[in-house]
Amino acid sequence: MTDGASGEVAQALRHSRIAVVGNGVAALTTLSVFRSAGLPRGEIVVYGDQTDPFANFRRYTRAIRQDRMRSESSGHFFPSDFPGFALLDSLHHRTPLPLLLSLFDQYQPRLAYLLSHGDGIARALQPLRSFVRTRIARVEWAEQKRFVLYDGAGDAVGSAQHVLLALGHPGLRWPEALLPWCGDARVAHAYQRKCYHAGENVLVAGAGMAATHEWLAALAAGGQVLALSRQPFRLQPLNAPRCDFNAAGLDRYRRLSAPERHAYLDAIAAGSYPSRPDWERTLSSARRDGRWRAVQAGLRAVEAEGDALNVRLSNGEAVRVQRIAAATGFVPDALAHPLIAQLAGAHGARVEQGRLIVDDDFTLPSPGAEGARVAVTGNLARWALPVADTFVGMKYVARRLAHTLRVRPA
Repeated sequence: MTDGASGEVAQALRHSRIAVVGNGVAALTTLSVFRSAGLPRGEIVVYGDQTDPFANFRRYTRAIRQDRMRSESSGHFFPSDFPGFALLDSLHHRTPLPLLLSLFDQYQPRLAYLLSHGDGIARALQPLRSFVRTRIARVEWAEQKRFVLYDGAGDAVGSAQHVLLALGHPGLRWPEALLPWCGDARVAHAYQRKCYHAGENVLVAGAGMAATHEWLAALAAGGQVLALSRQPFRLQPLNAPRCDFNAAGLDRYRRLSAPERHAYLDAIAAGSYPSRPDWERTLSSARRDGRWRAVQAGLRAVEAEGDALNVRLSNGEAVRVQRIAAATGFVPDALAHPLIAQLAGAHGARVEQGRLIVDDDFTLPSPGAEGARVAVTGNLARWALPVADTFVGMKYVARRLAHTLRVRPA
């Protein structure tokens, strides 16, 4: 990449070997793996607009009232898979049950346990000792085999040999019919704070974990739920099929052509949720009582009708509700990240069908001169690893990048 950023400017900046853009869960996981591999603290700098790596994660899980994780035993922030949560749980409570549940993808650690563990890892790594509080808006190539990072005001704030983009999600995704209603008190996204009340008719759009939590919250408050989804509701223990978490499944995926990869990623993007006995009892009872009903359709239009909302569905049905929750996840288009749009517009980064096209080592093709790379992790890396947005996937990406970027003790 060349842009006219002078070598004198780049030399004057705080230089690091690796710059991590973003300070969320993916950044913390990467830092854990890189430091374990021997990378000295002074060779990596994290750039972010918040100091708590779990700030967004806490906000989103609190909004949907989540109390358990949907992950396997190794979905933690230790640099190695062993020991897993299930083993630690079994040893702590002196029972083999967590290990047995893990064998069948049924182990679901408590959210509080995961956050306590993550906070402990963050305290041990002390990421704020190598942290710059800013939002990076532009990355450019300079002359001394390094990248220069600019903030939103256009000021150069740092430079690095390698840049790792750990940007998370660009924003909440709304059904088109709800866009004019985003500011209405009766309409909220699942990942926004909200309250349900007894006697309300609640429409929940979506079919994943967030939608399930909204169903249960509305039912617990004494409401009635219309569960709306374009796709059939699907029970699945993990975020993705088990095969996507092992080497054989990854090898199979990487043999696919580009159109086949797009088709596969589209297929697994549909929402799903795990089967939990307490959930099934609640939903079965509500279905028998007529308080929970599932409809496979899309939202066509929403109109005000007094204090209520009249909703027209794509199957021709019209329903009257007092509240709507959009459990439709996050914006999937990589170009919604201004930084990715800048890399695509100025430096040829490829985005197809909303997906950033990266090499299978999680780097952008030929981003700069030999020996300097731009890499991605988390949701942006799913072209190379379908489960890159899971805790296990983030750790896999970090290990591969430790090899690619030649992370080793000084």
